[in-house]
Amino acid sequence: MGKMQRDKGKRGELDAAVCIFERTGVSVQRKLDQYQKTGPDLEVVDPQSSQLAKVLNWYGIEVKRTKDHVRISLLRSWWEETIHKAQTIGKDPLLMYRVDNQPWWFVVPLF
Repeated sequence: MGKMQRDKGKRGELDAAVCIFERTGVSVQRKLDQYQKTGPDLEVVDPQSSQLAKVLNWYGIEVKRTKDHVRISLLRSWWEETIHKAQTIGKDPLLMYRVDNQPWWFVVPLF
């Protein structure tokens, strides 16, 4: 992965972390070793800080950004990656994605 892609990913992850905090009050942080190892992009800082933090900690959070609209084939590949990464650490998948200049979308399975 090139530097520009890593920087875009970093900005997206930081933006997603802010979104989660503003809407829930739960602090999440980037997993800095995610590029060397497999696993989700974000993790809850203190899972014991609140009931909502405990719930969010059940999920492996994957973050995606794109400049253009999201085709179903792209969303499907993102979702498959999210599932795989979450399963590697024994968590449920949660995909956050955003098209430039649009709001964040959350995808979670309904069990």
